[in-house]
Amino acid sequence: MIDGKLFTSYCWPDNVFKPILYPVFTSAGTEITRGFPIKPKTGERADHPHHTGMWLTYSNVDGYDFWGNGSKGLGKQNDNGGIIKHIKVGELSGGIGEGYIVTVESWTDKSGKELLAERTEYHFIAKGSTD
Repeated sequence: MIDGKLFTSYCWPDNVFKPILYPVFTSAGTEITRGFPIKPKTGERADHPHHTGMWLTYSNVDGYDFWGNGSKGLGKQNDNGGIIKHIKVGELSGGIGEGYIVTVESWTDKSGKELLAERTEYHFIAKGSTD
């Protein structure tokens, strides 16, 4: 939240196969993430269903595709798709003008075998006026 308005949410829907920041708003309240495929909007393109919110992945980790997994639609895993499982929120802090969250994830193959462990820090800083 910034000035009592939603800026973004860190979420990990099972049918997306990775944690995402969704939705994301500007300080003026304009949503900059598209709704599709989670909450489609009228007139919005319905392509690339794996492009959901904001996220960072890689296309090839030990032969598993973490970037394009889910490109067949919500909840439809690709044959070589890897999954980034949210494990926990390690730290969470907020204050005037800034906040951060530290998360822990596990990148797994289809059988659930961990290929790598991830610790991510998200830092959010609000500067200037929202006018």
